Amino acid sequence: MVSPAQLAYQHYSVNGTSAARLLQMCTNGNSRFGDYNLYVQNGILTEHVKVAVYTTSYWSDFVFNKNYKLMPLNKVEEFVKANKHLPGVPSAQEVVDDGGIDLGSMDAKLLQKVEELTLYVIQQQKQIDELQKKLTEKIK
Repeated sequence: MVSPAQLAYQHYSVNGTSAARLLQMCTNGNSRFGDYNLYVQNGILTEHVKVAVYTTSYWSDFVFNKNYKLMPLNKVEEFVKANKHLPGVPSAQEVVDDGGIDLGSMDAKLLQKVEELTLYVIQQQKQIDELQKKLTEKIK
């Protein structure tokens, strides 16, 4: 069975230049588009993308440090109502104005938001457990 990447490599071309020739041009360093080694206007077909990070400080596990200050949910709500996007995440207009996003940093930012959501859920579960305990004691 032929993989999608193999199909793309065998059958696609850009302005008459085959994918094989484009790949050769880019790996030889003979093809540059501004600051980029490769520019693809209509998307890329791939089976995997790997984005390297230099150190663990580029990743979002800092959310679980004891000194991390989780924004109170009422402040998150105020920010979202005023700005129409999450705090710390670029708006759609910022993405357009900046010419796109860096996949590695955006993935880390999205992971940070997932980890923050996890902390909010843990806090809420503790509140639910405490209220349940009070309710049970009151009923007895």
